[in-house]
Amino acid sequence: MKTNGKEEIFITDTGSPVTIMPMDTEIINPKDIQQLTNNYQDVNKNEVKFRGQVQVEIQHENNKQKMQMLITERNDITPPLGMDWMK
Repeated sequence: MKTNGKEEIFITDTGSPVTIMPMDTEIINPKDIQQLTNNYQDVNKNEVKFRGQVQVEIQHENNKQKMQMLITERNDITPPLGMDWMK
């Protein structure tokens, strides 16, 4: 799947209500990140910190659409594709 024109591998996470992606300046312009107003917790009730959210263009085969993605400072994860993208 391409995110803003760059090929990216996601894992499907039906337990996550949101889609998360590490900060990658090849895909995301830091100036486009908007501040979050919601707080998020993981499955163990730990607070999850995000840098913000950003609208990205996703392309899978010939299907393109714009959607929101939460941006984390962590870069040691494979981005989870959450339920917000599976609707």
